[in-house]
Amino acid sequence: MLQISETDRKYLSGEKFSTIYRFGVQGQSKPRLRLEWLTPIISNKRVIHFGCVDHLSIVEQRRKENTWLHEILAKNCTDLVGIDIDEQGIAYMQQAGFEAYRANVLTDPAPEAVLNRKWDYIVAGEVLEHVDNPVDFLSAIRQKYGPVTDRIIITVPNALSYTNFRFALRNTEMINSDHRFWFSPFTLLKVVERAGIIPEAYDLCVDEHFSMFSIKYWLRNLPLFRNRVVLIGRLNA
Repeated sequence: MLQISETDRKYLSGEKFSTIYRFGVQGQSKPRLRLEWLTPIISNKRVIHFGCVDHLSIVEQRRKENTWLHEILAKNCTDLVGIDIDEQGIAYMQQAGFEAYRANVLTDPAPEAVLNRKWDYIVAGEVLEHVDNPVDFLSAIRQKYGPVTDRIIITVPNALSYTNFRFALRNTEMINSDHRFWFSPFTLLKVVERAGIIPEAYDLCVDEHFSMFSIKYWLRNLPLFRNRVVLIGRLNA
């Protein structure tokens, strides 16, 4: 995991300001897949999964490939509940035997069945880039689910990835057409801080393991070129 220095925290909180702040990577980081990073943390834990449906049109294929995040969480957590705004997707999950609720965190109260239990983590995997206002979204999660949850885990695509750089050299941006934002490590930390969540640590993950014939293999020890930013934050002071 990568660490956040006290100087970094002063810039994240707004106590200090710079137009050219150099946010440096500090700590040890291995080039792991997102699920390799996530699974040991949530193993045997109680988890609320935000954005649990993913894209319903591709869920069946991901289940066959054993890459659907919610099912992977279900195999590793002691207690798991899904939250999503996709009504059709939630119906599919309930029919498949998963505990899941349709709720918009900005406009709906947290389900009573969720508030009646204590949780270790909220997982918001590849969700933040899809919402219109990330700060309001995370603030609502903290206010409505924070009283029964200790921490949040957030994962987002990394704006600084080598893949993005490679496409930029072709004057091309490759992106999921539903995304509203790109995040770097610093901007994700800043959004989390603005939402009233205390960032504890972060890391960067890869989308695949590479052969030594890949440029990404030789960049593996430069975390900022990796594909995903992952973060752990504390919901309550």
